[in-house]
This record gives sequence, structure tokens and C-alpha cells, in this order.
Amino acid sequence: MELDIVYNPGLWLLLNIAVAAAILTIRRRMRRAPQASPESLEAGPYWRLERLLRSEVPPERQREYLKECMVTIISIMADKGMVSDLRPMTVREVFSRLGREEVEAIIQRYEEVRFGGRILSTEELEDFRSKLRALARSVIF
Repeated sequence: MELDIVYNPGLWLLLNIAVAAAILTIRRRMRRAPQASPESLEAGPYWRLERLLRSEVPPERQREYLKECMVTIISIMADKGMVSDLRPMTVREVFSRLGREEVEAIIQRYEEVRFGGRILSTEELEDFRSKLRALARSVIF
């Protein structure tokens, strides 16, 4: 008699309905959940800079581009608590507080383009990008 409940078609019908309802509920919840867009995946501090460093820059826009790169890395440093004083500082003052040797080459290139009006060659721009990327990795990670 005890096994009669296992062979009862009504029980299996209710069980199938319950499973189907659970599957539908899970699917509806997954559709409502916000999907991660590529923009949100790259919202981290390093990826903001990386997206900027990967962009193509015409020579006449290098001045604004380097300024944008420096503003981005300084904001990353501020997010990490490496820049505690919020008063206006020059890029040289901000980076000199890091006490790293590779910073001088980055600042020199930046000042040459931004204030000296120099245009970097493709190799020099890639060198600047690689040094800035290495500095960002050491700051962030």
C-alpha cells in the first residue's frame, strides 16, 4: 500500500507543474535582472585608463589627450587614497609625492607636449602609454 503513492499519476502531475512553475519563475527573474554591459564591465579604475590609452589620437589632439590621461590617473590615485591633499596641485607635485623613478619620464613627456607644444612621434606616444600603464598597474594593484 505504501508504494501506491509513488505510482499515483496525480502526484506526478503536481510535481511536474511545480517544477515548471519554478523554472518559469527563475527565467522571469533572470530577465528582470540588469544585464552587465561592456561599459559597466570596464568601469573599474584601471579599465577607464586602459580604454583611454587604447584610443587613437591624431597629432593635433595630443595635448588634450595627454591632459585627459593625467587627469584620469590622478583621479585613480585619489580614489586609492594616494592623493590626500585636495588643494589644487600641478601634475608634477602630485607625481613627485609617489617617489618613483619612472614618474620623471612621464612628467617630462607630458610637459613637453602640454606646455612646449611638441608633437610626439608614434614611438614616443607608445612609450608614454606603456610607462603610464605600468605606473597605473603599480598604483592600482
